[in-house]
Amino acid sequence: PYMSDYRYYTLDGVWSNEATDSLDLELTYDGRMGGANSNLGYLDHTLIKKTEDSLSVLYRAFPVDYWRVWPQFKIGSGSKNDKQGKLTIINAKKGDYVLAMYDVNLSASHFEQSPETFKMLPNPTQEAFKIEWPIAWNVFDKTVQIHNQKGQLVCTQQVVANSPNCTINTAQWSSGVYQVQIEFNGFKQAQSLIKAQ
Repeated sequence: PYMSDYRYYTLDGVWSNEATDSLDLELTYDGRMGGANSNLGYLDHTLIKKTEDSLSVLYRAFPVDYWRVWPQFKIGSGSKNDKQGKLTIINAKKGDYVLAMYDVNLSASHFEQSPETFKMLPNPTQEAFKIEWPIAWNVFDKTVQIHNQKGQLVCTQQVVANSPNCTINTAQWSSGVYQVQIEFNGFKQAQSLIKAQ
């Protein structure tokens, strides 16, 4: 799921998780964008693009834990197209919660709207080059694919989430122009790399 890049919630207190089997946590979401003189929305406007049908909740028990889908939640009644409402997390535990869109195509993914790109250093390259991407991309596993001028795949590398960069050896490659593509969560971006002699 594509998670909110704007905010998340932390539930904490002095009790054991075993004692909270009946604790429900209610969250309010608002993806509306009002005019200049309006106080509407601008809380989840980077997440909800069209409908709340794909709205989900991710959970992590502590800050360096992996985000995972919370299995029990319900969205309040009302229109699924007004971008606002309440969501109840059933049997909440201590930890962090973030709203997410399970179908990335229904989200207002900032990757579609952002000029952010990855960097390749050095370019041109001879022996190796490093790919660095924006911090916002770190939460996703990524696939790097590199094709030569004939369209042949010369390299594939899987990069796990929370890796800020990757290095690729080019010493055995022929000189020429290569297409470097990064793909994650339904988003793709490509740039040209020059392999020098």
